[in-house]
Amino acid sequence: PKGTFVVFSASPGQTALDRLSDGDGNPNSVFTRVFVPLVRQGLSLQDAVKATQSQVVKLARTVDHDQQPAYIDEM
Repeated sequence: PKGTFVVFSASPGQTALDRLSDGDGNPNSVFTRVFVPLVRQGLSLQDAVKATQSQVVKLARTVDHDQQPAYIDEM
């Protein structure tokens, strides 16, 4: 609906990584560990999501995985 902004941790047909490996000590998913700090920096929602997309793609590629966050912006 008009006025909504929806963010998905992965694009359609992809799976979201909960961690980068079994030894990954970060308790957050790959998406969350990137997105939350960017939002806390005071970036606009759109800028935070675009930066998150780039960083998540890079992190996922380090373990040969395809993951790109997706969003719907009706704001």
